[in-house]
Amino acid sequence: MEEIPPIFISEEDIEENNFIEENPVEFYKKTIAISFFIFDGEDEEAYYTYDDTVITNRGELFRIMSTLKDVILQYLDENPHVKYIFAGGQRGEKVIDKEQRDRIYLTYFKKNKPEWDSSYIHCQIKDEKYPIIKIK
Repeated sequence: MEEIPPIFISEEDIEENNFIEENPVEFYKKTIAISFFIFDGEDEEAYYTYDDTVITNRGELFRIMSTLKDVILQYLDENPHVKYIFAGGQRGEKVIDKEQRDRIYLTYFKKNKPEWDSSYIHCQIKDEKYPIIKIK
């Protein structure tokens, strides 16, 4: 039995998205998923033991985004086969929180890497659309 992909995007959604140039198998091989969450429990190694609705609100956004950008760029240098970044991240309870976070992530990366392109793709997590970035 084939393993379920970690970012839970259906083959149909991948195939129907003109933004994606690869078939579903190749798409998953060329995609990294970035998530933002706070662990909910003592065992930080346990899968699904985190809370992705907690908002820290400590005014650390730009330091976090700068660090995140540096880590992603280093990872991409070391893994040149990666072509997509799936930004399935921390979202609040309100729709406006989700939209604000998506805009922040996409605006930040667009400013720092203007040659990258972005779109949205449906994801089974919370049955919503999430940003996806194409690396050029």
